[in-house]
Amino acid sequence: MGKYIYKKKLAHLLLFLLVIAFVFFLQYSPVRASNASYRVDDQAGLLGENQRIILAGELDRISERYGTDIVILTLGEEISILNATDYADTYFENQNLGLGPSQSGMLFMISMAERDWAIATHGEAIDVFNDYAQEQLIAAILPALRDNNMYAAFSELASFSEETLDNAERGIFAEEKVSRPFSFYILPPAIALLLTALIMKGLKAPLTSVGFRSGANSYLLDNSMQIANSNDYFLSSSIARTVIPKSSETKSGGGRSTTHTSSSGRTFGGSSGKF
Repeated sequence: MGKYIYKKKLAHLLLFLLVIAFVFFLQYSPVRASNASYRVDDQAGLLGENQRIILAGELDRISERYGTDIVILTLGEEISILNATDYADTYFENQNLGLGPSQSGMLFMISMAERDWAIATHGEAIDVFNDYAQEQLIAAILPALRDNNMYAAFSELASFSEETLDNAERGIFAEEKVSRPFSFYILPPAIALLLTALIMKGLKAPLTSVGFRSGANSYLLDNSMQIANSNDYFLSSSIARTVIPKSSETKSGGGRSTTHTSSSGRTFGGSSGKF
C-alpha cells in the first residue's frame, strides 16, 4: 500500500512538472518572442495586441532579410516634442538601431500630441530611402494616418519598405518624376512642322517658272550620244552581317538624399510633416 501511494505522489509530481514546463514554453515560444520585438514601439497604444505581434513579425522578417532595421515608434498625446526630426534621430541613437557596419536603418515615428510624423534614415538606408522614396511612402500611407487607421498605414509601410529594399538590391532607386503639361508634347512638333512648311515654300518659290518634263529628251543635243550595243553581266554577290547588341537598361542610385547632422555628430537622412 505504501508503495502504491509513493507511485501516485510521484505521478502527481511529474504531472505538476509537465504543467510548469508547458507554461514556460508558452511564455518563451517564438510567437511570444515576436511580441517583444523592438521594431514596433507603440507607446501611444494605437495597435491591438495581435496587430502589434503580426506587424512586428513582418518588420523582423524584412529587416533581417535585407540587413536594414525598419522600426515604427508611436508617441501618445501626453508626450510633447519640440522638433520631430531631432526626437527621431535621438531615439535612433539611444536605442542603438541599425544593422550591419553602417548601422543601416529607417525609423518612422508619429506623435499624436500635434499629429507629427518624422522619418530618420541612417547608413545605407539614406540612399535606399532617398528623398523621392520618402515622398512616395508618405503619399501611400497618409490617407490611412489621417483616418486614424494606423494598422493599415503601418502595414502599407512594411510592404513599401520591402519593395524599396528589394529594388535597391537590384540597383533600382526611386527617382524624381517631373510632370509636364500637355502643351509640352504638342508645341515642339507643331513648331517644327510650321518651320518645315515655311522652308519648303521658300525653296519652291524660285522654281515656279520651270515646267514639268516626263523625259530627258529636251536636255540632249541632236546626234550627241549613240549607243551601239548594251549588255548586263552578273559578276558576284556578297552579304555583310553586323551583330546588333542587346539593349540593357540599368537604374542606379541617382536619387537625391538630403542629410543633416544630429546633435551627436552622426549623419542622418529623413523628413517630417503633419498628418
